[in-house]
Amino acid sequence: MSAPLVVALGSPHGDDRVGWEALERLSRSADHPGHVRCVRLDSPAGLPAQLPGAGPLILVDAVRSGAAPGTVQRLSWPEDARRWPAAAALSSHGMGLAQTLELAAALDLLPARVTVFAVEAASVTPGQPLSPAVAGALPALIASLRAELTRALPETARNGRVAAAASPRTMR
Repeated sequence: MSAPLVVALGSPHGDDRVGWEALERLSRSADHPGHVRCVRLDSPAGLPAQLPGAGPLILVDAVRSGAAPGTVQRLSWPEDARRWPAAAALSSHGMGLAQTLELAAALDLLPARVTVFAVEAASVTPGQPLSPAVAGALPALIASLRAELTRALPETARNGRVAAAASPRTMR
């Protein structure tokens, strides 16, 4: 089985950086189960290039769907696609995540298992830090990511560390 791929989508603008922050904290944790490939993207359009050879795919992104700021939704692709319209249509990245996943599926690039953690943003104002609600959701988000990775890893790989841990890169 190929290593799971965790992709954080975002920007440096307020709550839009929640995925990047979660990935950084997850990457630094010593108690993370198994070997994982971590990538930081500023647009879903860069996702297809990361998919060849990937194991289970876990995505983290900020959304604006009308839920309370800091709300974390766990969605499976394509099973929960009907729940996505409000969140996926409001991407701050140009090409939406749902559109990118549809394209990757059409190109036969998607792994069998795709999970998205969508975090409700309060503000994506340039130069601002995470809002208190989103910052407060980070510990639960990271715990959920760890649990998802534990399910995604074969038993023999659960004693390693996150690959590319200290400095996830930003790609376009």
